Amino acid sequence: MQQFVSYVSELGFSDIEVMTVWPEAKPVYYNTLRFYESVGFSVVGTYPYLWESGAIKLRKSW
Repeated sequence: MQQFVSYVSELGFSDIEVMTVWPEAKPVYYNTLRFYESVGFSVVGTYPYLWESGAIKLRKSW
């Protein structure tokens, strides 16, 4: 992840946003959410009607 952050920084950005499926809809995504949180992402939004099962937006800023 640090190499990706370095690359994104070289491009002039200071944050990364990702979206994932709501874990309540698909329990396998609890691991995805835990991974993103373990590398510094924070939940910044929830979208219950996006995609068929809802979505979560996460952001990592530096």
